[in-house]
Amino acid sequence: MTGDWGGLRSELKDKGYDFTLEYGSMLGANIAGGYNKNKTVRYSDQYIIGADFDLQKIADISDGEVKISLVDRNGRDLTKDRIQDPRAPVMGSTVNSNYGRGQTWHATQFWYRQSWLDKTLDLKSGLMPVGEDFDNSGCYFQNLSLCGSLAGMETARGLTRLLGSGEQGCVTI
Repeated sequence: MTGDWGGLRSELKDKGYDFTLEYGSMLGANIAGGYNKNKTVRYSDQYIIGADFDLQKIADISDGEVKISLVDRNGRDLTKDRIQDPRAPVMGSTVNSNYGRGQTWHATQFWYRQSWLDKTLDLKSGLMPVGEDFDNSGCYFQNLSLCGSLAGMETARGLTRLLGSGEQGCVTI
Protein backbone atom coordinates (compact mmCIF):
# COMPACT_ATOMS: atom_id res chain seq x y z
CA MET A 1 0.00 0.00 0.00
CA THR A 2 2.85 2.40 0.76
CA GLY A 3 5.53 1.11 -1.60
CA ASP A 4 9.18 0.48 -0.84
CA TRP A 5 9.83 3.80 0.95
CA GLY A 6 12.72 4.66 -1.36
CA GLY A 7 14.40 1.30 -0.74
CA LEU A 8 14.23 1.56 3.07
CA ARG A 9 11.54 -1.11 3.38
CA SER A 10 13.60 -3.67 1.43
CA GLU A 11 16.67 -2.79 3.47
CA LEU A 12 14.77 -3.27 6.74
CA LYS A 13 13.34 -6.60 5.56
CA ASP A 14 16.83 -7.82 4.70
CA LYS A 15 17.80 -6.97 8.29
CA GLY A 16 14.80 -8.89 9.74
CA TYR A 17 12.16 -6.18 10.09
CA ASP A 18 9.03 -6.60 7.93
CA PHE A 19 6.19 -4.08 8.30
CA THR A 20 2.61 -4.44 7.08
CA LEU A 21 -0.22 -1.99 6.44
CA GLU A 22 -3.44 -3.44 5.03
CA TYR A 23 -6.87 -2.03 4.29
CA GLY A 24 -10.05 -3.89 3.38
CA SER A 25 -13.62 -2.71 2.89
CA MET A 26 -16.89 -4.47 2.34
CA LEU A 27 -20.41 -3.63 1.21
CA GLY A 28 -23.46 -5.69 2.11
CA ALA A 29 -26.97 -5.10 0.75
CA ASN A 30 -30.38 -6.19 1.95
CA ILE A 31 -32.47 -6.41 -1.21
CA ALA A 32 -35.41 -8.33 0.28
CA GLY A 33 -36.30 -10.15 3.48
CA GLY A 34 -34.83 -9.97 6.93
CA TYR A 35 -36.38 -8.52 10.07
CA ASN A 36 -36.37 -4.99 8.62
CA LYS A 37 -37.38 -5.40 4.98
CA ASN A 38 -36.28 -1.91 3.90
CA LYS A 39 -33.63 -2.06 1.21
CA THR A 40 -30.28 -0.74 2.37
CA VAL A 41 -26.52 -1.05 1.97
CA ARG A 42 -24.02 -1.22 4.83
CA TYR A 43 -20.30 -0.49 4.64
CA SER A 44 -17.57 -1.77 6.95
CA ASP A 45 -13.80 -1.66 6.78
CA GLN A 46 -10.66 -2.56 8.66
CA TYR A 47 -7.04 -1.47 8.87
CA ILE A 48 -4.29 -3.86 9.90
CA ILE A 49 -0.89 -2.63 11.07
CA GLY A 50 1.74 -5.23 11.77
CA ALA A 51 5.39 -6.10 12.14
CA ASP A 52 7.23 -9.39 11.76
CA PHE A 53 10.68 -9.76 13.30
CA ASP A 54 13.13 -12.42 12.08
CA LEU A 55 15.21 -13.06 15.18
CA GLN A 56 17.84 -14.97 13.20
CA LYS A 57 18.75 -11.75 11.41
CA ILE A 58 18.19 -9.39 14.34
CA ALA A 59 19.65 -11.27 17.33
CA ASP A 60 21.19 -14.46 15.91
CA ILE A 61 18.41 -16.61 17.45
CA SER A 62 18.10 -19.48 14.99
CA ASP A 63 14.54 -19.98 13.66
CA GLY A 64 13.00 -17.45 16.08
CA GLU A 65 10.21 -15.08 15.08
CA VAL A 66 8.03 -12.42 16.75
CA LYS A 67 4.83 -11.09 15.19
CA ILE A 68 2.71 -8.13 16.27
CA SER A 69 -0.47 -6.84 14.63
CA LEU A 70 -3.26 -4.42 15.45
CA VAL A 71 -6.67 -4.18 13.75
CA ASP A 72 -9.07 -1.22 13.59
CA ARG A 73 -12.62 -1.99 12.47
CA ASN A 74 -15.22 0.60 11.45
CA GLY A 75 -18.64 0.86 9.85
CA ARG A 76 -22.04 -0.74 10.29
CA ASP A 77 -23.23 -4.31 10.12
CA LEU A 78 -26.07 -5.33 7.83
CA THR A 79 -26.94 -8.30 10.06
CA LYS A 80 -27.60 -6.14 13.12
CA ASP A 81 -29.27 -3.32 11.20
CA ARG A 82 -31.62 -5.22 8.88
CA ILE A 83 -31.47 -9.00 8.87
CA GLN A 84 -31.71 -10.14 12.49
CA ASP A 85 -34.44 -9.21 14.98
CA PRO A 86 -32.75 -6.69 17.31
CA ARG A 87 -34.48 -8.28 20.33
CA ALA A 88 -32.86 -11.65 19.62
CA PRO A 89 -29.41 -12.64 20.88
CA VAL A 90 -26.60 -12.53 18.35
CA MET A 91 -26.64 -15.83 16.50
CA GLY A 92 -23.72 -16.88 14.37
CA SER A 93 -21.73 -14.49 12.31
CA THR A 94 -22.28 -11.14 10.71
CA VAL A 95 -22.74 -10.67 6.99
CA ASN A 96 -19.96 -8.08 6.98
CA SER A 97 -17.04 -10.31 7.95
CA ASN A 98 -14.75 -7.43 8.84
CA TYR A 99 -17.23 -6.02 11.36
CA GLY A 100 -17.29 -6.90 15.02
CA ARG A 101 -15.57 -6.93 18.39
CA GLY A 102 -16.10 -3.19 18.76
CA GLN A 103 -15.29 -0.33 16.49
CA THR A 104 -11.85 0.33 17.90
CA TRP A 105 -8.22 -0.81 17.75
CA HIS A 106 -7.49 -4.36 18.97
CA ALA A 107 -4.25 -6.24 19.50
CA THR A 108 -4.72 -9.34 17.37
CA GLN A 109 -1.28 -10.93 17.30
CA PHE A 110 1.58 -10.73 19.74
CA TRP A 111 3.45 -14.00 19.71
CA TYR A 112 6.85 -15.64 19.70
CA ARG A 113 7.64 -18.76 17.69
CA GLN A 114 10.73 -20.93 18.06
CA SER A 115 11.48 -23.78 15.63
CA TRP A 116 13.85 -26.71 16.01
CA LEU A 117 15.00 -29.74 13.98
CA ASP A 118 14.95 -27.93 10.63
CA LYS A 119 11.49 -26.48 11.38
CA THR A 120 10.03 -29.92 12.13
CA LEU A 121 9.03 -28.83 15.64
CA ASP A 122 7.53 -25.38 16.39
CA LEU A 123 6.57 -23.87 19.71
CA LYS A 124 4.46 -20.74 19.49
CA SER A 125 3.27 -18.72 22.48
CA GLY A 126 1.34 -15.49 22.87
CA LEU A 127 -1.80 -13.91 21.44
CA MET A 128 -2.90 -15.40 18.13
CA PRO A 129 -6.19 -15.74 16.25
CA VAL A 130 -8.03 -19.05 16.40
CA GLY A 131 -7.23 -21.09 13.31
CA GLU A 132 -4.02 -19.29 12.46
CA ASP A 133 -2.13 -22.59 12.49
CA PHE A 134 -4.85 -25.29 12.37
CA ASP A 135 -8.31 -25.86 10.84
CA ASN A 136 -8.17 -22.87 8.53
CA SER A 137 -10.44 -22.49 5.54
CA GLY A 138 -8.92 -20.82 2.49
CA CYS A 139 -12.36 -19.84 1.23
CA TYR A 140 -12.99 -16.16 0.52
CA PHE A 141 -16.61 -15.30 1.19
CA GLN A 142 -18.22 -12.37 2.90
CA ASN A 143 -20.13 -14.22 5.64
CA LEU A 144 -17.81 -15.72 8.26
CA SER A 145 -20.22 -18.54 9.13
CA LEU A 146 -19.66 -20.02 5.68
CA CYS A 147 -15.94 -19.47 5.22
CA GLY A 148 -12.84 -18.59 7.16
CA SER A 149 -14.07 -19.88 10.50
CA LEU A 150 -13.13 -22.76 12.71
CA ALA A 151 -15.62 -25.38 11.54
CA GLY A 152 -18.67 -25.42 13.81
CA MET A 153 -17.04 -23.40 16.58
CA GLU A 154 -17.51 -19.76 15.68
CA THR A 155 -21.20 -19.72 16.51
CA ALA A 156 -20.85 -21.90 19.58
CA ARG A 157 -18.00 -20.00 21.24
CA GLY A 158 -18.12 -16.54 19.64
CA LEU A 159 -14.67 -16.97 18.11
CA THR A 160 -13.33 -14.76 15.36
CA ARG A 161 -10.33 -15.19 13.13
CA LEU A 162 -8.56 -11.92 13.52
CA LEU A 163 -9.44 -10.31 16.80
CA GLY A 164 -7.45 -12.22 19.35
CA SER A 165 -10.23 -14.28 20.86
CA GLY A 166 -8.45 -17.56 20.95
CA GLU A 167 -5.27 -19.50 21.39
CA GLN A 168 -2.43 -18.61 23.71
CA GLY A 169 -0.03 -21.20 22.37
CA CYS A 170 0.41 -24.21 20.14
CA VAL A 171 2.93 -26.86 19.26
CA THR A 172 3.30 -27.97 15.64
CA ILE A 173 5.14 -31.11 14.59
